[in-house]
Amino acid sequence: MAATLPRLPRPTRRTKTPFRYGGLITSVLLAVGVGWLAHYGLAREWLVGLVVLLIIAVESLPYRTNLKTDWLMAMPLILGGASVAVIIALSPRALTQIVVVAVYAAWRGWRAAKPERTQSFSELLVMLALVYEAIFLAAAVWRTPAWICLVLLYAASYILVYQGLHIRGERLARVLAATWALIVVQVSWVFLNWLVTYVLVGNYFIIPQAALILTGLAYCFGGIYLSQRQQALTRMRLAEYLLIALLLVIIVASSTPWRGTL
Repeated sequence: MAATLPRLPRPTRRTKTPFRYGGLITSVLLAVGVGWLAHYGLAREWLVGLVVLLIIAVESLPYRTNLKTDWLMAMPLILGGASVAVIIALSPRALTQIVVVAVYAAWRGWRAAKPERTQSFSELLVMLALVYEAIFLAAAVWRTPAWICLVLLYAASYILVYQGLHIRGERLARVLAATWALIVVQVSWVFLNWLVTYVLVGNYFIIPQAALILTGLAYCFGGIYLSQRQQALTRMRLAEYLLIALLLVIIVASSTPWRGTL
């Protein structure tokens, strides 16, 4: 007999209508505000931190009645908005900031249309990439202490992966999430000693090397998990994912002059 997957918690009826799109509008306006501050060189760490706290408060409103049980629903919105705010603040080009805000607004609107929508694994991978991008950019530009970065990396990785697995009825969600978070911390500890950042297309794209590697590893491990869950994992497919992960590490490491930081 097939196991029944748990139903996603929904925002309370009293708060769903006024704040579903209100959260979208407010979060986008906050992201635009960060871009405006960054354009005039006013995007200081404490000010961006204040914007992040406002995003957390706004995104938590629809779930405030049952926050203890519905907190998983709010976490992708909170982490996504916070990561976007940091990325916008640290992007030197106005065009890049506009593109990030536009993509964020489209995703946030798509989420607001159906808040009960189950998060896909592709969306989970993008969320992880955003978080890693934001944290390592902060480490490179703001010189955020390594221990703070490691704590944030572990917490965000665990929460996002646990949410993605828990809503699908995975019994080992906590173990798998903790395992991935531990891998992230171990890899990040090494790369925080060599903060290498790729600056592409005239500063329009700034990609931390560690974020690229972690996203690639998440894709490989996620592909292995999905194949195993669908009973489609073969030796050839396993070898393919492991080869991709190995090539990613070799190419990135060999093409990097290990001298200093951004």
